Amino acid sequence: MPKVPSECRPSNENRITRIGSQGESRAERLARPKKSDVWPKAVASVGRAPAETRIIHVCDREGDTFETTQACEDHGVGFLIRAQHNRHVNGGTNKLWPFLASQPVIARREIELTAQHKRRANRAKLAVCCAKVTLEPPKGDPRFTTPRAAWAIYVTEERSPKDVEPIEWMLLTSQPTQSAKESWLRVDWYAVRWLIEEFHKDSRRNNITIATATAP
Repeated sequence: MPKVPSECRPSNENRITRIGSQGESRAERLARPKKSDVWPKAVASVGRAPAETRIIHVCDREGDTFETTQACEDHGVGFLIRAQHNRHVNGGTNKLWPFLASQPVIARREIELTAQHKRRANRAKLAVCCAKVTLEPPKGDPRFTTPRAAWAIYVTEERSPKDVEPIEWMLLTSQPTQSAKESWLRVDWYAVRWLIEEFHKDSRRNNITIATATAP
């Protein structure tokens, strides 16, 4: 597994609150441009995969929207998204974080973390569990009325250093995930995202142009 930055997710970030403009209608609010719009637009831009190829869109927390997962379904591609919303799941009988926290740990392993965000480099001890969930659609949005099936992978850090927020990743994916091997594979996919982001940052910073190769 590649080294990854020690980005940590405080548990009190489960719920994200957004305040719209006063007097804004529901239709106006839904039509208002949002930062998260970049993800379904990117899915549409990439389009469908060639025959015998499977595309998986790996998204950060801004991609945790029904618009993103709907775009993936429309274009026949998969998704792996870091969740930010503590959604109702399984017919409203539970919520995402408590439901996954109640699942048994199926595997543990250690990874190397690079120093970042005031956290020193160290080896982190991670535990993982997974479960199939049915995500309830957002209330008040007439565009989405049908629950969406997904697999959730919950990664937590055990015995983290003192005065440091432990690592906590809640990942949602379209890919069936039922075993330890499959769970760690999804975690590895998500970890690679940082390497790609750093590459793009360096590309912009150093005015590097990426050439498009055309097969002869």
